Amino acid sequence: MIDSECSKFSVGKFAATIVLVIVCLVMLTPIIFAVINSFKPYAEMMTSFVSFPNSLDLNNYVKAWKVANYQKSFFVSLVITVFGTIGAVLLASMASYKLARTKTRLSNFIFMVFVLAMTIPFHAIMIPLVQLANKLHITRSLIGIIPIYWGMYIPFAVFMLHGFVKTIPIELEEAAMLEGSRPMHTFFKIVFPLLRTPVATVCILDALSIWNDFLMPMLILSGNPNLKTIPMTQVNLFGQYTSEWNIAIAGMVLGLITTMFRIGGMPEVGKEQIEKFSKYPKGKVQPYFLFWEAPEFIYGHVCIFGTPRKGEYRCEMTRSVDKNGLNPDDLTKAEIECRRQIPKIVEYFRKEYPGAENVYLIDSAGTVGVQDSRRIVGEYEMTMDDLLECREFEDVIALGCYPIDLHNPMGRGYDMRFIKYPGQAYGIPYRCIVPAKIENLLVAGRCISADFYAESAIRISSTCMAIGEAAGTAAALCVVKHKSPRDLDANLLRQKLASQGVCLEQFVYNTPLVDEK
Repeated sequence: MIDSECSKFSVGKFAATIVLVIVCLVMLTPIIFAVINSFKPYAEMMTSFVSFPNSLDLNNYVKAWKVANYQKSFFVSLVITVFGTIGAVLLASMASYKLARTKTRLSNFIFMVFVLAMTIPFHAIMIPLVQLANKLHITRSLIGIIPIYWGMYIPFAVFMLHGFVKTIPIELEEAAMLEGSRPMHTFFKIVFPLLRTPVATVCILDALSIWNDFLMPMLILSGNPNLKTIPMTQVNLFGQYTSEWNIAIAGMVLGLITTMFRIGGMPEVGKEQIEKFSKYPKGKVQPYFLFWEAPEFIYGHVCIFGTPRKGEYRCEMTRSVDKNGLNPDDLTKAEIECRRQIPKIVEYFRKEYPGAENVYLIDSAGTVGVQDSRRIVGEYEMTMDDLLECREFEDVIALGCYPIDLHNPMGRGYDMRFIKYPGQAYGIPYRCIVPAKIENLLVAGRCISADFYAESAIRISSTCMAIGEAAGTAAALCVVKHKSPRDLDANLLRQKLASQGVCLEQFVYNTPLVDEK
């Protein structure tokens, strides 16, 4: 009889173990695929997502580390997590101890208030919480976000620890009191050590939640570029590195949308004034470019360009984020949002900029502009390094010189990176406009095969026009020569473009424009 019961117990235990192992494997599957594909080049990832990489490529990690500044974001996340968790656990354990040992209606009521606080969803208090934080001037600082985390996580910790305190024999505390121990000393020397198991559980749960939290840091720390947690950094990388993943998997791209407009009546500005406002090094400022910080706008900066007409400037200051550039509903919301920002910007110039009291709106773009959406997977993917180093290709069909112009897809901020040598242009290979798996198709414009960084440079009108001329010429040659775009001789295309007056020669200089240090 005993053997039969042991056999049943062993079989049941073994079956439960198998089920748990399967559940663990299922939960680990996304992590396994993420790790495997993190070592693959983009083209290999797109063609063989589930296979192991042909070779370990660490360029993805190196690029992510440099661009995302992970050392700083790791430190910010660590400080918030450590102090947020320690503060919440200490305050909750002391409150739980006092409420459990005080047998009054008031203590029961306070405990129920903690319990009821757990039932309130964060989204219900999100807006009032941010408004209160703004009034108290504790946003954009670690000192402000850590106490907020205490308030968010203390109710759950009190609920967890309150019941455990009741299981501790009160005789231990009475014995300590007879020995002359004060309440605080009794708590930390006797009660708190006995709570190590539930305290460890609460610490793990709180630390994981705070470490992985994105919404709270975005609401409280947004606007301070020096205080970005790892989740905030990862979201930026998601928009920059994985827009291609979204195309392959769900066709969803996190786009940055803006509406250009023109203003008139601006005073003429000399180069000295521009350098006074500009964040660029002295001597590198263009006399037609105005740029300075304006944190009251979602764009985060004033950014206007001169036009041939006196007192007229083109403004690039509206911004709509967290919109899908492929979704008509999102585009409609972006249109409304950006156009509501324009009168506020015009009023800003009237009030803040000397001599611009009579500035007026001339016109605005007919529709919003989407910086990034779908891009093809071509025979070659142009990268940021290709542009900055001005690498030479045998099949160059267009040139460009506009810098890498990255706009933060989640809100304020931008990042401009200039090519290495003065006066030099980067070349765009013919292979970038030829899809890798589709025959008889050529593409032109911002949707050519390029990563997020390269696309931010080649998306401007003049470069897209040059690419479009090359694509149209290539299509005509394909018809004449009875060739598919993939089989077309790139040298023949280059000769035809040169005969049409297209410049395809990249000039080489030995003196870097950018200090490599």
